[in-house]
Amino acid sequence: MKKGSKTVSEQAKVLSFVPTGEYYFTKGMKAYHHRELKKSLKYLNRALQLEPLEPMIACQLSIVLTELGDFKKANELLHEILKDLDPRMNECHYFLANNYAHLGLFKEAYEQVSAYLEKDRYGEFAEDAEDLLELLELDSDLITDELYEHDDLIAK
Repeated sequence: MKKGSKTVSEQAKVLSFVPTGEYYFTKGMKAYHHRELKKSLKYLNRALQLEPLEPMIACQLSIVLTELGDFKKANELLHEILKDLDPRMNECHYFLANNYAHLGLFKEAYEQVSAYLEKDRYGEFAEDAEDLLELLELDSDLITDELYEHDDLIAK
């Protein structure tokens, strides 16, 4: 045989590789854990494109958006999860409460943290939710009236 030629058993095989939503989700999570938020955002967006009905991908994407300061888009995703993908994903209420509080929309924050505690009293974020609820109540003696007025002013 000539130098450089291969026998039939030595020929290279071409394997196809079609990345899935799970593949990009894993890459996105790895980037997230390394605090590479822009890279994580890119991978998680791609994962959601490939698996648009997967609430865990959408939820993690909303967390990355929150950390990047895009609260509006994060909240849109969280509401979409609760409305269309998985209404039992109660942690979305907690994440919404935090985002609304960060935006100064205390009425919405109060409603969401209350919904979380009502639906998942002993959930993963229950202790943090209680703390947030306490903070929201400390900021307002007349919780409902003041929150509505405050939110109306912010909206204007």
